[in-house]
Amino acid sequence: MLSGVLAGMFPSLSPSQACVIAQGILKEKSVKGFLIACGGITTVDVILSVASIYITGNPRSGIAQAIQEALGGLTEQSMKLLILVSLLSIALSSFITLFLARKVMLSIKKLDYTRLNRTMFVSLLLLVLIFSGVGGLLI
Repeated sequence: MLSGVLAGMFPSLSPSQACVIAQGILKEKSVKGFLIACGGITTVDVILSVASIYITGNPRSGIAQAIQEALGGLTEQSMKLLILVSLLSIALSSFITLFLARKVMLSIKKLDYTRLNRTMFVSLLLLVLIFSGVGGLLI
């Protein structure tokens, strides 16, 4: 949580960077631990970003700016409602993510990775050609 607070206080520190720093301090090296920590740090960062609108009136991120524009400012009541909705959505999305991850892991073993890589490569080439033209493709 401290890493999330630091990421929220220093706009130039991304949640991923805060996660790497936290893992270095805690000597945690597992991939699962990294993913869990990154999710938690990102969640704390977003909630603090929204809270900064209420405290300072100054949004510190794109999502905070969008919320401020949609609501026209935050009152104490709307802040409490946002925190409640955030906590509920975090809980719900955790269960949905774990459920879907198990389903995907069972079916991902059946994929032909060579074909998938070739398809992705061709798709990326086509997207670069469509959006950037031949010059973008050459670069």
